[in-house]
Amino acid sequence: MRHGTDNQAIYVLGHKTANVRDLYTLGHKLGQGQFGTTYLCTEVSTGVEYACKSISKRKFISKEDVEDVRREIQIMHHLAGHKNIVTIRGAYEDSLYVHIVMELCGGGQLFDQIIRRGRYSEREAAELTKIIIGVVEACHSLGVMHRDLKPENFLLVNRDDDFSLKATDFGVSVFFKPETKQGIFDAVLKGHIDFDSDPWPLISDSVKDLIQKMLCSRPSDRLTAHDVLCHPWICENGVAPDNSGAIDELKAG
Repeated sequence: MRHGTDNQAIYVLGHKTANVRDLYTLGHKLGQGQFGTTYLCTEVSTGVEYACKSISKRKFISKEDVEDVRREIQIMHHLAGHKNIVTIRGAYEDSLYVHIVMELCGGGQLFDQIIRRGRYSEREAAELTKIIIGVVEACHSLGVMHRDLKPENFLLVNRDDDFSLKATDFGVSVFFKPETKQGIFDAVLKGHIDFDSDPWPLISDSVKDLIQKMLCSRPSDRLTAHDVLCHPWICENGVAPDNSGAIDELKAG
């Protein structure tokens, strides 16, 4: 497949589908990605609101791009029912777009929530990390590796509930390394990514121990997702007491 060929003829889903606009009314834009745009949509028959990710087929350059979309839809169906993964409602295709209708998470991205709050205590970060690693373990148990885990790809169902997290964006699912998980809860704890600090002087030894074990250079020595969930820092919801002074210093730094 070459860029500029008749990409409209590509049949991504492999079968004819209903017209998404017969079933849903598309509203305002919620977000923009490399290949597609996500819109608010409303089911015509029920009035229930969902999110619709419309992926432009004109941007497909290679067969791998098509396979990425097929795999994303397949994986979302595969993981349907997990409480911390965005639920797919259906997939539709027309001459220009593939449309993925999914659960609406009105609270926005975890990344934006971190920016709004500025920081989380260790107890809160441990609870968020437990949710995130629980998603990783569920994916791995089904042979799925997300790869692109980052605060932008976790959505909040409710902006007022920091723990109403849902994982999204399964378009690039290949080899996964625990370093990515470390980056997420580094951001949660400190409010920004900062690997240059010496190293986290006001953060508990327990979380430092966890991160060191997650960053072992030898894959055989790294913690699995299940091992992370069994670590004392996770099990005890952040063993360090919430220290507002320390948190303020971290925020200022």
